[in-house]
Amino acid sequence: MLWRFALLLMVGCRAWACMCAGTWPSVKQAWKAAPAVFLGTVQLADPDQDGSQTIFQAQFVRIRVDEAFKGVSKGQMIELHQGGSDCDAKFRTGQRAVFYLHGAEGKWFVAWCSHALGNAEDGGNDLLFLRGLPKSAIGTRLSGEAEFYEQSRTEGFRRVAGIPGVGIKISGPDGYTEETRTNAAGAYEIYGLRPGTYSVSIIEVPRGLKIRFPSVTGSAPVPGDNAGVQISAHGDASVSFVLEADTRLSGRMLNSKGAPVPHICLDLEPLEGRSENGASFFSCSKEKDGAFSMEMMPPGKYWLVAHDDISVGAVKSKSILYYPGVRDRQKAALVSVKAGDYLETRCKVTSSGATIQDLGPFTVR
Repeated sequence: MLWRFALLLMVGCRAWACMCAGTWPSVKQAWKAAPAVFLGTVQLADPDQDGSQTIFQAQFVRIRVDEAFKGVSKGQMIELHQGGSDCDAKFRTGQRAVFYLHGAEGKWFVAWCSHALGNAEDGGNDLLFLRGLPKSAIGTRLSGEAEFYEQSRTEGFRRVAGIPGVGIKISGPDGYTEETRTNAAGAYEIYGLRPGTYSVSIIEVPRGLKIRFPSVTGSAPVPGDNAGVQISAHGDASVSFVLEADTRLSGRMLNSKGAPVPHICLDLEPLEGRSENGASFFSCSKEKDGAFSMEMMPPGKYWLVAHDDISVGAVKSKSILYYPGVRDRQKAALVSVKAGDYLETRCKVTSSGATIQDLGPFTVR
């Protein structure tokens, strides 16, 4: 189950590349364990660069306490000296978060492989619990969020926002069921459940979206249920769901006689461009039927590009062609990807090299 927790780390703190195993703490568990808990704003990050650039650099950080929950006071300035390893969180000036810090006055640190940075959104899971203290710490609590993520062209895999109004179903011991909905920040919470094993599911996935995976905190894995949790007396756990736009582009590569052509690689290049750390989408036609497919790209406009090696005698060169079969990108046709729509097309490859020729318009199915 290592992947479960490694993914969770990537989702919670995308600037971290550290790999962690074990049970990730819930909000309540993080609050209990951390000497300092507060909502804060980064006043200074030095150096102040994208996390991919500072991942192996030491960083000095100064944070203002905006709302104190434990161990600090409002307005207090907290200084962090972040190390240069890939397990040390990196920050940007102006960043807001709920901080769960360990150490002591003057020597605070962000614990590795822990719920050290929480969602700063009003109504999010962290602030729902913290602003409900001390009542929220009594008894059992089951909570979570429905969150919209995207494979950003410039920032890679990132959280965009919570998803409001999503129906959540909780199933438990002896046929127990309860339904609720996420709030405006995409969060939900249930109090007073008796100890036992519970499973959480989304009643109906919002149109145009698709569940990427559930993430569980505060509980050891439940065998056979990736959205299951074990809640002990006075304990708590969270089940959140990561959703992405439900998009897919698929098709087949065919030669001039209509036979499948394998091993032709295609990719989607966004109209708005892609940064060094942005997500990319590509596929190669398969051996059996020449089929290719790409999924879960953000809605938008793209160029569909084919890449192949061309051999003329002993000379080899790379062939790059744009849909629907031109070398000049200015003359290429754009592919429009929309959430909930699946695009399908066929491309033709001639025997002299890779030339893309549309055999019919894109169709939505």
